Amino acid sequence: MTFRLARRLATAAAASVLSAATASSGAVERIAFVGALSGPAASLGRDQLDGFLLAIAKQHGALGGTAVRVLEFDDRGAAEHARAIADRLLAERIRIITGLTTSESALALHAKLAGKPVMLISSGAAPVALAGEKCASNFFATAPVEDAVHENAGLIAQTRAYESIFIVTDAASRARVQTAFQRRFARAISGIDDGRDAIPRIRQTSPDAVYVALRAKELRPFLQSYEKAGLFRRIPLIAADDGVLLDEVGNDFSGLVVSARWSPAMEGERSKEFVAAFERRYGRKPSVYAMQGYDAALALGEAFRTLKGKPVSATAVSGALAMKSVEGVAGPLRFATNHFPITQWHAWEVFDDSSGSTYLAPLQQTFHEYVDPYNDRCKMN
Repeated sequence: MTFRLARRLATAAAASVLSAATASSGAVERIAFVGALSGPAASLGRDQLDGFLLAIAKQHGALGGTAVRVLEFDDRGAAEHARAIADRLLAERIRIITGLTTSESALALHAKLAGKPVMLISSGAAPVALAGEKCASNFFATAPVEDAVHENAGLIAQTRAYESIFIVTDAASRARVQTAFQRRFARAISGIDDGRDAIPRIRQTSPDAVYVALRAKELRPFLQSYEKAGLFRRIPLIAADDGVLLDEVGNDFSGLVVSARWSPAMEGERSKEFVAAFERRYGRKPSVYAMQGYDAALALGEAFRTLKGKPVSATAVSGALAMKSVEGVAGPLRFATNHFPITQWHAWEVFDDSSGSTYLAPLQQTFHEYVDPYNDRCKMN
């Protein structure tokens, strides 16, 4: 097992401010970032971390007036690394953990730390398994529950009055995708298949539209085949955005309708300010994972501010988080009973501007305050 522990302060300038804060308050709160900093999901984990660090930099090495230091642990998005990292976190007596890029890693880390004096605020993974009966007082997420993107797609299809939908997804995800989609889509599902065999069946069933919920590496090949078959302009497509859709699609599929929570093209001053600050600092556009990392830092800062100098503990921070509302990047951020976020959702369209730049242009808001369906099963006090 390999993992990397590095200590980073937000900037050199922030370091001097942090030293002054440490001298006056006598303590620096250590926060562990556990996420995929290498491996297949590394770009997502890096965005989570960079969004989190950006918020610290903007507050000069602190969150909510509390000086902080971020310790990085690379779990490669894998459960076995997360379990081993948990032992190191306990040995280091770290109380606050963020990151958690994949559901596999998040569930493994949470299980290993069950009953321990720690709290987790995920900015990537939001497993359904922790949203209902197994909700936990010490687990929060700034990411929406993992099947919300499919529920939003169902609402997009319902709003557009499509009478029949064909779903394209892999076999392992079939039941989860269809169940979530049909929470909001009350009409017919004409078929469901994976990307390799779907096109002949789509021709045969002739649905009003197709919903594509494939992993990023599988999405572009399917779209290319769909266009080659002459279907792209004939039968509309809705695609699920897992955070990297534009990286895969590029500028070849303008007009594709997308189910997503947020995009850098979102209107609103806080969103625009975040995107501009992220681009200045890192030289690239932020993904939704970066936005959720930034939101996690904002939420922790508000919790620290609420404690007003009282001793920081996992229980105290969890209690403060549960009670607070924060002005997040995509709008007000507050947590439902299960500690998953109440979120806004939109329909978007892949759009090319006159310069050739591709982005997700907003079409319409779908959910104003989305609360996931598992929240009612959470009996947490």
